[in-house]
Amino acid sequence: NESRSRTFLQPKGGINYNFNENLNAFANYAHVERFVDLSVYYNQGRVNPNVQDEKSNQFELGLGWNSEKIKAKANYYNMAWENKSAQIFDPNNAGTAGYDRNGYKSELIGTSKHEGIELEVTLPFDWLGVKGLELTSSLTMNRVSLLRVISRTRRAVSRTASRGAPFIRSWR
Repeated sequence: NESRSRTFLQPKGGINYNFNENLNAFANYAHVERFVDLSVYYNQGRVNPNVQDEKSNQFELGLGWNSEKIKAKANYYNMAWENKSAQIFDPNNAGTAGYDRNGYKSELIGTSKHEGIELEVTLPFDWLGVKGLELTSSLTMNRVSLLRVISRTRRAVSRTASRGAPFIRSWR
């Protein structure tokens, strides 16, 4: 019979500067907060009222080029998360306390950093006389770093690593 509610304030903003009709630069910032994963909060039936919600500060810087023959954007992004939760997979513990029947459980991981570079290129074919047809391609290179792993999570992953290969399935 546990209930929970909260209002989140999530400011987002950006700025764009056009150097000329072709070249622009942009920057964005966002502060994001959201409930921690419900599996962590409800903790297999034992509510953990002390668990903190996930929080993130996100930055992006980039350049854009827009001409008749090509449109291109390149940007760098950096997202720092606090109180991050993730789903851990350990098939050896499937069906045991805290794990579902497939061997998954959600854990509070700690602090993480997500950063990367995104590139996008669009080739419009208007200049060839084909109106409305474009070819778009994008590439993202990213890196995720666990900056602070909560000690009980580290122990749980280390304990199960010797019996198999647990891994973090997905970030939430």
